[in-house]
Amino acid sequence: MAATVTLRQILIELVERYGLGFVTPLSSQTTTTLVLTTEGSPELRGPFTGRKIAIGSPVIITQETSGTDVLGDRTYVSDWAPSTGTVTVSPAIGGTDASEAIILRPEIGDPDRLIEAVNRAVQNRLGRWELRPLTFVPDGDMQGSTVTDYWTAAANGTASYVSAQVFPASSADAFGQVGLNRAVQLVSAGGATSMDSNGIRVTPNVSTTGLQWYFLTAIRLVSGTGTVTLSVRDNTNAAAITTNIIRGNSDNTFTQTVIGDFLICEGTFDIPEDCGEIAFRLELSAAGMTAQLAPIIAFPTGAHAFPLPNRIETTAQLGNFYSASVRTSPAGFPHVALYQEVIQHSLHDYGDHLTVTFDCIPARGIWYEEYVNGSALTAMTDTTTFPLERVVKWAYAELTDRLMHDELAAGKRAENGVPLPSIWRPVRNAALKSATWSGYEPQVKTVFGRR
Repeated sequence: MAATVTLRQILIELVERYGLGFVTPLSSQTTTTLVLTTEGSPELRGPFTGRKIAIGSPVIITQETSGTDVLGDRTYVSDWAPSTGTVTVSPAIGGTDASEAIILRPEIGDPDRLIEAVNRAVQNRLGRWELRPLTFVPDGDMQGSTVTDYWTAAANGTASYVSAQVFPASSADAFGQVGLNRAVQLVSAGGATSMDSNGIRVTPNVSTTGLQWYFLTAIRLVSGTGTVTLSVRDNTNAAAITTNIIRGNSDNTFTQTVIGDFLICEGTFDIPEDCGEIAFRLELSAAGMTAQLAPIIAFPTGAHAFPLPNRIETTAQLGNFYSASVRTSPAGFPHVALYQEVIQHSLHDYGDHLTVTFDCIPARGIWYEEYVNGSALTAMTDTTTFPLERVVKWAYAELTDRLMHDELAAGKRAENGVPLPSIWRPVRNAALKSATWSGYEPQVKTVFGRR
């Protein structure tokens, strides 16, 4: 499982490293007052003057004893009594269970500035190259934002996105989370159930000799007793499609009855007569079962052109292509070899998506490198897999850039009418330089075979 850091950890490091305010543990709290604990950090209690914590200083609640009533609440300092360590805030926050708060320097202006800077860093500045399967299946790479947009569970079933590395897995992952290989999980309650992918339109056949498709995926039983089965459906005629199994279990089927790791399911099938739409199905034979389906590669054999997901907007987001080879059967993920080939290809922009066209005809599964950014962090417990050091440096660069532009927009002028430079400009420049040369940035890709 990839190491993660929370939004709370990022904010605390950002504030403490760059002196943006105070991180204060709290001993008690009402909806309008925060009281410093008698042990630990002394920032709020002592022989201080009112200048230390100015009226209007932004406040973020970063931790609470239990629940989430006040977690992430934002407010402002309206009064401070250093002798008692009591800060009065306005507007009131949503509960009385806060155990930690960040009090920012007043020049930050708005508590949201800090969180916005973190998210601009994660979503726009930070990225890495990740492998994705090339497929005709809608959400075949399991990168959708809402599982029910692409996967439909029947009665007794619940579908969700999970991390493939978690075993057994139970909780959903954030959409677009960098560093996590997702799977779709199906849980049965009350009886047998199934889950279908969205339909895939295919070229209809008017004879019994149909066009052939290739597919490669994996299934596993996470918990429960029963049989997990992978199949391909003819949606037009509401019937199962006979598959030619290349790799399955020891009985040469696409089934699992033992709790364990993923089983590679590889095969081909012919499109039945008068079939215009197909789908992939995962079935559970009994109640109380949990199973997972790995990303699905599927395409018509003989295809040259492959659609890319419309989240890929430019060729700069695409690296190299890799072919997959599996030598044994039964097989799991450790038996899948990915190797880089000089596959001659070109990219075409169709407006709503890009398409890659290969000179050769792929005979096996293909993966490609995609440059991906992180997803927004909103709750204090939200996580990212980017290193803390890297996030904090870019967040500080983004924050100081915003403060510089806010100051310039205020239009401050000297007595002679000349616009005053922003005091944040040199700070922003130094922060940007530090982040840019942090040593964490992904290397420029040398792409082979692109024309």
